[in-house]
Parts: sequence; structure tokens; C-alpha cells
Amino acid sequence: MDGKTDVGVHRIHVRKVLVLMREHKLFANLRKCIFAANVIPLLGCIVGKNGVRPDPETIKAISDWPVTVDVKGLRKFLGLAA
Repeated sequence: MDGKTDVGVHRIHVRKVLVLMREHKLFANLRKCIFAANVIPLLGCIVGKNGVRPDPETIKAISDWPVTVDVKGLRKFLGLAA
């Protein structure tokens, strides 16, 4: 392959992985699996072909936090972000 995604090859690889898992008594919960997606949520991030970025829902509380103007407000924010 020349660096481009080939859906047919991908399907073959996924099938091989699932067969090997079954042979070793490992089972994937197919309702939780995501196949043929451009981006997927993973550990609070959005992962895609263009890289990894934080999930907007995960950082909503931090981005909505008001700008701090004093030390007390900064301590509150650092307590949230830690």
C-alpha cells in the first residue's frame, strides 16, 4: 500500500484480529466497538487521522471558567484543573 487507507485490507485485518481473539478465548463487546469511523472518542480525547485533540465536552468546565483576577480565584481554578 502507498500510505492510503484500503477499506478491504482493513476489513481483512479486523476479521483476523477478531478470529485470533476468539481462538484465545478473548471476546470483544461488539456493541461498544466502533468500526470504519473517521474519528473516535478515546480517554477524553478525539483521535483521528489529523491527530489527537481534547474532547470539547471534557474541557467544557475549564473553558467556561471565568477569568481569575485574584489569588483566591487562581487557587480555585488550580484546584479544579489538578
